[in-house]
Amino acid sequence: MSDEPTSSDQAQRPNVQLRLAFLAAGAALAGALIGAAAAFGGTIYQAQSERDLALRQERQIAYTEMNLGFTRFMAAEQKDLCPRFEDLQPPLATIRLIGSGNVALHADFAVQAARRQCLATQSGKAPNPDDVKGLRDSVIAFTVAAQQDLVR
Repeated sequence: MSDEPTSSDQAQRPNVQLRLAFLAAGAALAGALIGAAAAFGGTIYQAQSERDLALRQERQIAYTEMNLGFTRFMAAEQKDLCPRFEDLQPPLATIRLIGSGNVALHADFAVQAARRQCLATQSGKAPNPDDVKGLRDSVIAFTVAAQQDLVR
């Protein structure tokens, strides 16, 4: 019994080397795929975070414009109510598009209360004190809903 390799040992050696080469190539491919998937997932997450931040900023601008419109409306003289009411329409439209459903609902309620005051003024009547209180309460509810939406 000699220590020299037999022909079957020599035939198996390239087969083992080939298997090791395939194993190394497979491991490298798996590592590359995992790395690519992680990079792709990170890119998707970053893009989503940027979209969320941009939407939050747009909502904040729209909510602020709406609050300013309500402040101007409530501070206006009676003869200027209807022109100030018209100033509420652009931010309301924006809020309906990008705001949360709850904030849009409160904005609609407040704008309808302002509309009642405008219509009363157009008919020559003084605004009903209940409508004035209703507008004030609706604006407060809108502001609270907007703040809660921006905190989420």
